[in-house]
Amino acid sequence: MTVWENLDYHGQAYVKIKGSDQMERAGSLTNLAIYYAITPSSLLLTLSEPVLKRALDRQRAQLADKQTPKSNWLGSNVCFRVDQSFVPILESLFRDQFRPAQQRLAWNNLPILNEWHRRYPQQDPVKLHEQFWDTTLLCPGGGRYVWNDQWQTMESTVYGHPGQPKSGPEKLQPLGNVVSANLGLTFENQGLSAKVVLERNPANTSR
Repeated sequence: MTVWENLDYHGQAYVKIKGSDQMERAGSLTNLAIYYAITPSSLLLTLSEPVLKRALDRQRAQLADKQTPKSNWLGSNVCFRVDQSFVPILESLFRDQFRPAQQRLAWNNLPILNEWHRRYPQQDPVKLHEQFWDTTLLCPGGGRYVWNDQWQTMESTVYGHPGQPKSGPEKLQPLGNVVSANLGLTFENQGLSAKVVLERNPANTSR
């Protein structure tokens, strides 16, 4: 009177029970079927195959959530994780605003470096500044500061100087060194706490 059919949905077996051809020809159990699946946590029984599949999807999602280490998420209320494949999107969104700002930061160091060069023309202005102020002036684009004899000024090897600007590095710094980012936000009684973990490329951790 019935036909039992073993089926599979994403690795989960389930059974379809429908009327035999003889029963359908007789007009009984036409287009009627029962579906059931046995999982580690439940027995699912329904007259609708889509309903059964949605239930299996929910159980699979719950199991995956339990198996995911909670320590990977830094927040209890808001979590955001990206890898380096997301960097080009950020670069395209913020390139027009970020690059000029980085260029200005690089140029802000030029006046004092020019003054060190004027006073001590035979010495490296960057090393002199570090010697006197215990601070190393770094180019935000990852370049170096060198003397441009034609323009008689110090310049950045990646951003140039105001009289002769350069476009800067192809990848925005420091985004170019970021391998992944993990951000979390947790609401608390008296406010909130935020955590951010950035994983950098080991080959570029000197800056």
